[in-house]
Amino acid sequence: MVINQKIYERLKEVAINGELVTYGEIAPLAILNMENPDDRNKLAQILGNISNHEHAQGRPMLSAVVVLAEKL
Repeated sequence: MVINQKIYERLKEVAINGELVTYGEIAPLAILNMENPDDRNKLAQILGNISNHEHAQGRPMLSAVVVLAEKL
């Protein structure tokens, strides 16, 4: 399983600070555009890989800090 380090590090930072981040804010870290359906699917896969990695380490789903912009 490949983990996108830029997104992973950003999510850890957000979680440590007790904040939330939007999909649109993290997508550029992987050079993805949320207006492109294929890129949205790629981001979902990246977040899934991060969640699986965290679960395997006995930690909560780190992807839970990522929300839709209108939810902020």
